[in-house]
Amino acid sequence: VMGHGNSANHIVRRTNLICVRDLAEHIFIDAQPGLGASNYRQKDALDDSKLRIIDSSAGGKEDFHSEAIPYARFLNVMEDLKDPNGKFPNTFPSPDVVRDVMQSIGVEKDDHLVVYGRPGKFVGAARAFFILDSYGFHVKLLNGGLYKYTDEGYPTEEGKDYTGETSKITDLKYPSDSLISFDEVKEFEKGSSDFQLIDVRQSNAYNGEATDNLEGCRQGHVNGAVNITPKEFLHNDFTFRSDEEIRDLLDKYSLDPAKQTVVMCRTGMGATIGIAALRSATSIPFEKVQLYDGSWTEYGSFS
Repeated sequence: VMGHGNSANHIVRRTNLICVRDLAEHIFIDAQPGLGASNYRQKDALDDSKLRIIDSSAGGKEDFHSEAIPYARFLNVMEDLKDPNGKFPNTFPSPDVVRDVMQSIGVEKDDHLVVYGRPGKFVGAARAFFILDSYGFHVKLLNGGLYKYTDEGYPTEEGKDYTGETSKITDLKYPSDSLISFDEVKEFEKGSSDFQLIDVRQSNAYNGEATDNLEGCRQGHVNGAVNITPKEFLHNDFTFRSDEEIRDLLDKYSLDPAKQTVVMCRTGMGATIGIAALRSATSIPFEKVQLYDGSWTEYGSFS
């Protein structure tokens, strides 16, 4: 279930997503949905010894302690999985930071990771997915997150802090190919770059009426950026839109998957929902999908 799937032409495998039922089969003896939370019998251990379930809801550690998927470990993406010396909130973390954080929760480089988030904090899971995927971990995003998991009737438990052994991770390289810089976005605005830019902030922020800009950050947007909000990438149950729906979205905004695509937001968090949605549309061969990590906080402060 956790492999990268086969790519037979007639099968669309959303290789960076895992559905709730598939995850539940690793946890419960009978995993069919809708049995009623009290009727599920948990396996003595996950049936894939390399599987690691990670709750990385944005800022959600208290929530994790009160409600978590069985066997989950907590990853604080907003406090831990970032550059502590970054100029802006949520600056993309260095190899040393990623190594230390993942070792502290006992994750090996070849483990099979399933990352999930909860309603209102789902963006943390998308951000963790993007960072770990960029660093070459085997990671999938739980499609629909905790909302879909509980909606299908599966039981939760109180989340427990990880107290097991730390792991040992080597050979992490900074994934500069996943990111794009301020100067490159500046060139785009001048018309000298050929990529397409998606800004996933809410339309009021895109249109210069943001209420949450950091001090010193001006209003507005990068000229030439297309505004597509996270809601357009997700259904109401936090599952990602289908390949067909993503194709319709590309047509609606005149975007070409054969061109390099860059996604930005306010601080580099929300953009990762757009990136996960585009990367999950495996029947659409995107040339390259990258993050502008500094996003509007950087661009609006220095441009």
